[in-house]
Amino acid sequence: LKEEVEKIAQERLSICRGCDYNSKKRKKRRPEQCLHCGSLLKWKIRSLSSSCPLATPKWTAVEGIDDKTSNKIDELTGNE
Repeated sequence: LKEEVEKIAQERLSICRGCDYNSKKRKKRRPEQCLHCGSLLKWKIRSLSSSCPLATPKWTAVEGIDDKTSNKIDELTGNE
């Protein structure tokens, strides 16, 4: 399960790193964050119930995952 979450996270991070709202791309803040919503990417990309906050999202939530399930996955995989 942890490997699957990490695979999804890396795919999302790859997308975020090409986005103009990525703090790293704009050479702004550290740690890396989305300047559109303010979320730290380290956590946002691993939250399976989260999606890209843009009007036309660049990535979406994993289907069938709600916040309660996502929190349980975080506990099991150590992404708290």
